[in-house]
Amino acid sequence: MRIIAGKYRSRVIETLSSHVVRPTSGRVRQTIFDLLITRVDFDSASVLDLFAGSGILGFESLSRGALQVTFVDKNSSVLKKISDTTAKLGVDAQVTIHRQDVLRFLQTSPPPAGQYDLIFCDPPYRDEQSEEIMEAVFSRKWLAEDGYFVYEHYASQRFDEHPHFCFDKDFGTTRVSFFQ
Repeated sequence: MRIIAGKYRSRVIETLSSHVVRPTSGRVRQTIFDLLITRVDFDSASVLDLFAGSGILGFESLSRGALQVTFVDKNSSVLKKISDTTAKLGVDAQVTIHRQDVLRFLQTSPPPAGQYDLIFCDPPYRDEQSEEIMEAVFSRKWLAEDGYFVYEHYASQRFDEHPHFCFDKDFGTTRVSFFQ
């Protein structure tokens, strides 16, 4: 898979086999960033990539100018690939990696003082913790006041009633919901 735009455009991001990781497709990724480009100042952004998998959303953010990205995943093989990519791109100083269950991370780690301008969350679609994850993100103030929480999930799930819901976009069986 390749980074779509920015400083690292066309650089290949290696991933594990598809049964371990379900990376966000190029078409979905392009649309997400097209929607965010006018809403987020990537040149000063701090990004949190939850259920990081391939890390493509975080690396795409770095490529577009993000100052810092934190990757969280509990799979050590996935995080090894992210670490390798970080070294290959030469962005070690801009990346923090946490090997931990995402919900536990959100509930027990202290949010950074500056908070995150952008939080990506792309859990396994069978994951049943969406409400708990959103509760932790918003109640523990992980997201900056003008930041965006971007959640990828089954199109059958709806979050229109959530108090922080802004809009969503469908891609076949996938829906991406944006919260603020």
